[in-house]
Parts: sequence; structure tokens; C-alpha cells
Amino acid sequence: RPFAQSTERKMRSQWIPWDGSLAMAMVMAGLFATLPAKAKAETPVPFYICPCQESLWREFHDPLYTPTKINMIVSLPLTAQEFTLDLQDKFKAGVAAAADVELYRVSIDSFTDTSNRRRLLANSIEINFSIRVPKDSPERAGLIKNSLDVATLNDKLIAEGFADGSVTIVKQPEIVQTKQNGEIIEMTSSTTT
Repeated sequence: RPFAQSTERKMRSQWIPWDGSLAMAMVMAGLFATLPAKAKAETPVPFYICPCQESLWREFHDPLYTPTKINMIVSLPLTAQEFTLDLQDKFKAGVAAAADVELYRVSIDSFTDTSNRRRLLANSIEINFSIRVPKDSPERAGLIKNSLDVATLNDKLIAEGFADGSVTIVKQPEIVQTKQNGEIIEMTSSTTT
């Protein structure tokens, strides 16, 4: 018994809970990374997540999941001040319609005013956006990438209220696999149909 008491005191002094929770102690001690790959293939879903939402939780919040995204940069004849939240929402809706994905899968990563850099062109902004490919159908990445052409984007953005022929592609779409923190793992430049 003296050994158990000294061990308990030692564990408490290191802020590791002594309630039999070996997994929690391993995570806090940094030992989780040393587990075999098979043991950490899936993160347990929190108890408060509805079973019907489990796949979305895994796709958007599981630290072990590596999402596939499609990154692209386009230019619009607007200033950064004119590209309000309302226009950003309309832009995302147009891109989602062009890519045939849900609206929550489209995100604007950044936009920059290019009128200062290029004086010959009218006011314009470059919009860097990404589309998250659904987890249950990664083969759609190539189809989504191929659907993002100038004509389709212009048609869908006109439907959202943008000017006709206003989109210019600055950087062609590329398929990228990332970690949850955004760090790029792999880039694919091949076209898949």
C-alpha cells in the first residue's frame, strides 16, 4: 500500500488524474503519439453529437481526418470595401452552385485588393477560396475541379447578382489534401473525370 500511495501522490503532483483513466493520462503525458497506427485510426465521437451528424463531425472536427480540398483563385472587378459580407455570401453560393456542393463546403480563405499593384487594370480583388470535398465521396474531387471553369462560374455568379463576365481565373483549381490545421500534405494537379 505505501507504494500505491507514493505513486498516487506522484501522479497528482504531475496533474495527471488518478481515476483509472489510462487514456487521459496517456494523452496528458504525450504518450498517445506512441500508440500503434491501428489504435488511433479514429477519434471517438463526443457523446453530445447526434448519430445522424457523426460523419459531419468526423469530417470537420476529427483531428485525425485529412480533408481533401480544391483551392482556386479568381478575380472580380470590385474593391475590397465593396466586397461586403452580403456579396461574400452570394459569391460562396455561386461557387457552391457551380461545383454542385452544399454551401457550407465553400470558404473564402482570403481576398486582396489588386488595384494598387496593377494600375493598368480597373479596381479588382483576387479571391482565394476552397471547396471541401465530401468525406464519403473523395472521387468527386476531380468532377468538382473540372466543373470550375470560367463559363460555369460566370453563369452561377450572374444568377447571384454579379455582373456578366466578371470572373477571371487567376489560378486554376488544384486538389489538395490538408490536415485539420490547414497544413498541406499533398497536391494533385492531374485532371480526373
